[in-house]
Amino acid sequence: MIMLLFFTLITIIIDLFYLFVSLKAVLKNRYSILHLCSILFFIIQVLPLVVDMFNDVNSLGTHTKYLYNALTDENTAYLYNLFAIFVMVGLTSTAQKFAHKRVNIMFQRTKAINSFYRLCIVLLMFAPVAAVILAPTPEIYTNFSYFYTHSYNPLAVEYLYHRLVMPYIIYLSFLSILVYYYLIKGSTSKNIIMLLSSVICIWIDGKRGLLAFLIVGILLVDFIKNQTQSNWKLVKKGALLSCVFIAYFAVYSMFTTKNTDDSFYETYDAYFSRESEVKLSIYSRLNGADMLPYDGATLLYDITCYIPRFLWEDKPYGFFNYLTAYAYNGHAETFMEGSNFQVNIWSEYIANFGLLGCILSLLFIIGIVRVSERSNVAMLNISGSVFVLIYLFFGFELIVMVLFYAWLYFFVFKRKSSLHRTRTTY
Repeated sequence: MIMLLFFTLITIIIDLFYLFVSLKAVLKNRYSILHLCSILFFIIQVLPLVVDMFNDVNSLGTHTKYLYNALTDENTAYLYNLFAIFVMVGLTSTAQKFAHKRVNIMFQRTKAINSFYRLCIVLLMFAPVAAVILAPTPEIYTNFSYFYTHSYNPLAVEYLYHRLVMPYIIYLSFLSILVYYYLIKGSTSKNIIMLLSSVICIWIDGKRGLLAFLIVGILLVDFIKNQTQSNWKLVKKGALLSCVFIAYFAVYSMFTTKNTDDSFYETYDAYFSRESEVKLSIYSRLNGADMLPYDGATLLYDITCYIPRFLWEDKPYGFFNYLTAYAYNGHAETFMEGSNFQVNIWSEYIANFGLLGCILSLLFIIGIVRVSERSNVAMLNISGSVFVLIYLFFGFELIVMVLFYAWLYFFVFKRKSSLHRTRTTY
């Protein structure tokens, strides 16, 4: 245990060095989105190692035997530390190569946006209002977080509408808010429109994640639009918005009574860390790889999620189902209804491919960022940046899917535009 503690301290020190490199690059406005990925990686994957030293890991495995096994297994801990060093070094070193002085990058933002398109964007921002009006029982949305504060029938049309229809409308509004924020020049009336649409989205969604997504998106747009020599003001804004989110998180928990019986450590591990999930994936690979039906299963689901299950009965499921079941049972033959762990790109790729998965996930992130940053299509840059940052923290769920396909659309659009210009010139 002494050797493991020593190695963990070495891991933290090494990663702290690369954290400072990334922070320095961001503050001097000579950075890549990979620098932001490096900072986020440290917060959710390395900082938990420090928190672990002052808390009892036994409290995390009270009901999940295999999660406890993963968190107390020395081989898993050593490999996790190597993973933390490898990814932190890989992200930051590549970021240093990609870094460029942001002041020299000028996106072609339209100064006078066609009034019709402006109107369309605003209407999409408020699309959830129309979705509420068309809902089977609109009045339930006058209650904040109705489905988390009231009992309901999971087969009722109201719940099915909220689960299957409303999320697409909300995330369409989310993307429209980011587009609107990028295109507008700040004014009181426009800021009020954006704030109002954001509050409506968060209210109707009734969960905590959307506010976090909006904060990440808004800050990234600010970073991309910033043409000054320093990002200090944006760092201060980020700190303020983070405090807003923490306050909202606390109020939400009290209002819905979610996590009120959990200790600080349990709440922190569930919502602000992804250490446990990655360790569980590593543990499964070391002990028979019983988490998934076969290697690559959940990645196959990610790219075929829109194929109806009645056309493909053996189609795999989303990764969080398998990881949650494994945490409880040591296998994924029976999913846990009403319970799921938060996952991210690292835990999913490692569970699918082990060491190779760690390398592939890093290359995937680097590839998305490289394509996005080399493009002069602003929306390709924004959608790619928001996608990779959220994918570092969440699994390939609906919001991540929407962002990925938005990025893919802008990428294809860019390619077609380039080919068209080439043919025209010829």
